[in-house]
Amino acid sequence: MAEVDRLIASAATATGRSASASSLQAIDPRLGQENWSLWSNLNVGSRDDVEGPVQAMLIIDRQMAILLGTYFMLDAIFACLYTALLLRLLWQWRWIRGLVFLILVSELTESALQLVTLGQLQPGTGSSPQGIAGWLAAAPIVTTIKWLGLAALIVSFFAVPWL
Repeated sequence: MAEVDRLIASAATATGRSASASSLQAIDPRLGQENWSLWSNLNVGSRDDVEGPVQAMLIIDRQMAILLGTYFMLDAIFACLYTALLLRLLWQWRWIRGLVFLILVSELTESALQLVTLGQLQPGTGSSPQGIAGWLAAAPIVTTIKWLGLAALIVSFFAVPWL
């Protein structure tokens, strides 16, 4: 995931701006809200249209869509794997299972929202996709639930001595 995110962040617009996909999954996903408009501004047509050192960093919109889709899918797979591991280790505590399922559902919902927004990305427009309003409304709620669930899980390890 880190390598795909590095490739995403290395793509720059003609003005030299770039954005990372991991900022969409931070504690406050609104920090990455301008990423969508930056990514939609990456359609430069051909690498030959741009001169100088920026030329090597520019990629076309189709490649960016593939990288973003890959990143969001890898994040969903990673969430499934780490929740499966947590469930295997902590299956006997019912309330921990509930927390782990809550985390998994919020992670998968977050990835689904990102994939839907990616599907609405308008290459070459330089503006946010139409579905960004839905992302901005739902993402803070889903992300907050995810991070609160993870925090509750971590606190439970310190609060309950038999874990």
